[in-house]
Amino acid sequence: MGHSDRQVAALSSGGLILFNAAASYELIAPGHGLDPLSKRFSTSGAWKPALDAAFRDAWNIDYEAVFHYALSVLDLLPSGPVTEHSLTAILDAVSYVSSRSGLLRLDLGGRTYHSALGKELAKSFATCYTSLGAGELLAWLCVEKWDEVVGDLACGSGTLLVSAYHRKLALAFLQGFKGTVADLHRQFVEKELWGLDAMPFAAHLTLVNLLLQQPACIFSDSHVYQVPVGSGGRLGSLDLLNGPSIVVQKRIAGPAIAASRASLSTLFSQTKLEIPRESLDVVMMNPPFTKKQLVTEVLDVNQLKAAAKKLGPGFASSGGLPVPFAGLGDLCLKRGGRLGLVLPATCLSNDGWGALRRMLLDRYNVEHIILSWAAGEPAFSENSEYRETIVVGRKTSEDNGQESPARKFTLVTHLDVVPTFAESRQIAEKMTDVRRNPGVISIAGGNTFPLQIGGKLVGEAVAIPQHLLSDLEENWYKLTSYRNPRLTTQYLADCGLVATGNAPFGFGFSKLLCPLKDLGRVGLFVKSVGSAGFAVSHSRPAGRSIPVLTTTDYTKLTLSETDAEWLFEDPTLVAKAKTGQRFTPGTGLLLVPRKTDLWSSFSVGAIVTWIDAGGSVWIPFSPEDAKTSDGKSLSPTEVAKVLGAWLHSSFGMLHLIAERQEIRGGWGDWLTEGVRERRVLNPKKLSSKQVKEVISAWDEAAKVDWPLLHTQLKDATHDPLAPRAVLDAALVTILIGRTPSLTPFYAALLHDLELLGSLMSKAAH
Repeated sequence: MGHSDRQVAALSSGGLILFNAAASYELIAPGHGLDPLSKRFSTSGAWKPALDAAFRDAWNIDYEAVFHYALSVLDLLPSGPVTEHSLTAILDAVSYVSSRSGLLRLDLGGRTYHSALGKELAKSFATCYTSLGAGELLAWLCVEKWDEVVGDLACGSGTLLVSAYHRKLALAFLQGFKGTVADLHRQFVEKELWGLDAMPFAAHLTLVNLLLQQPACIFSDSHVYQVPVGSGGRLGSLDLLNGPSIVVQKRIAGPAIAASRASLSTLFSQTKLEIPRESLDVVMMNPPFTKKQLVTEVLDVNQLKAAAKKLGPGFASSGGLPVPFAGLGDLCLKRGGRLGLVLPATCLSNDGWGALRRMLLDRYNVEHIILSWAAGEPAFSENSEYRETIVVGRKTSEDNGQESPARKFTLVTHLDVVPTFAESRQIAEKMTDVRRNPGVISIAGGNTFPLQIGGKLVGEAVAIPQHLLSDLEENWYKLTSYRNPRLTTQYLADCGLVATGNAPFGFGFSKLLCPLKDLGRVGLFVKSVGSAGFAVSHSRPAGRSIPVLTTTDYTKLTLSETDAEWLFEDPTLVAKAKTGQRFTPGTGLLLVPRKTDLWSSFSVGAIVTWIDAGGSVWIPFSPEDAKTSDGKSLSPTEVAKVLGAWLHSSFGMLHLIAERQEIRGGWGDWLTEGVRERRVLNPKKLSSKQVKEVISAWDEAAKVDWPLLHTQLKDATHDPLAPRAVLDAALVTILIGRTPSLTPFYAALLHDLELLGSLMSKAAH
């Protein structure tokens, strides 16, 4: 009989608790005169009694914090061949790593957990732990004093707390600490490192990983706790949203019980713990990011919403668990302290994360936004299938809150490689140095800072004036969507957000552009056809129907009757449709992308239709009549062609790519409100002659069957007669009266598309 996912997870977790405890025992045994596990096995003839005796002896030395879970797991295992076979495999692994003790100091247990549990289960249980390099990078950016109190309210295997330990240890003697490493170890573990997690094995891994930093040093207690979730309506760490007191699982051990072979107990009880508001100097988290179904299975959703609402509007929205976790981090963080988060990249643009962006704008100087562009490595968590970002902010206080706005910059860092453990520290130190004078690499001036480690280029940083974060609050991804900051500067210049004179590629159109909504109406697309009561036919049905386009890999700038599908009301589906899902689909003469893969399926930036049409992966736009700057009237179709020429040009593509909500690498989403605000060529700002010439350029482009966008750009870089080069040259000549070389622009845009194409290459498999 096969095991369920939860059974496999439980067995894997139990095995790893034993693995960590056994590996810990092997490291501490020599210093305390204890027999190695191999000798205990020779004496008892079986692994279960050997481990039981070993763990009890270690408990008596006052290591009960580490070994109580392991003894509980052993108590549950039946004696017999199957158990012994499994324990033998675990102890073989222990023998290997204990001979290489340095591995254990780098959270080997957490990595082993991922291997044992597998990608799908890790995703389901929100256990995509932070990578070692990302942990060091975050700690070196967040912790600036050796005695700071650091908390992780979703600590997982403890990677971030261990990284904080490393950082604090590195700073201690530089900043004047006079004691010993053992003194530091006890102070860190007993007083200055706080970790909460809903899963017992995760809290155990965190504690083991902290112990292994100095295995010979005994500590009397720790602030690493399991927090109950589910039973009795508990929300885990998020119970702290309701007040500073939280119920934690507490081991029954210590002086009151006098742990010994005769009286040792592995029972647990629940007790209350208090974490006062604004009590932590640093909060670092990789909050759980999991399926909504699992959240509803484990948590009382109504209680979660009620608790999250106490943070303010939007914290109980669709952004998922990381949003209230980030709000909780803010509640626990002192003024002047740092909040460091590993988050899905959607946090930068998705509406559901709006409350988080507002919180950071209102209460923090956002110091860092970091993205990875390494092929196949889009995330800072292990086994994550989504792109992630690191965000670091310093909470405002009387000291830093009065900082001159001209001095407030956010350093956006693009990493081209996955940095090693040591490189992460060096990168963080360089980034900290750069922040002392960020204005010299402002995006507005087009300057950047290359990150070089040992002569190797590992990335690039650029400073974003923080007023731009306010101006673009609805979508910070616009500031990070390109690996090449020059493309971002060009986009911002076109939007009028930086001086047009700083446009790095020699062209700028800001005075000729306006929001799309100023030229007509953006209509509703049909996302879920069946649930709305509609069906799609490949041929035109009898009765009322609407022509639609339902594919992303369309290659023409026009939609004719022969290429369209047809949307019609299906009486059977109408009867099943919920009232709230019924609506009238939008139509228009222009279709713009709603969702596509910019690398593998995207060819055209807009489609002009022969009559009003709609779409599922296209958003319809209905142009209004307009007049040119010299008074000539334009029909909706003429306006549509002007817009189509712009949106399909490389200049329009620059805006399209910048404004996407990234899903996975090349995949992007464009929400209706963002489409309304997209800046497009305004025919009202053009003369009738210019309009005629733009429409002529569109007419020629409409004759082409367009390949994938990256192929178009590749052709345009070396062939001035390639269709894309011809269209762009015509537009730039018509609009600004000269034709700068567009080859550098094409090369930059193509390179970024190639990066997007490779970004998810490993994560997708």
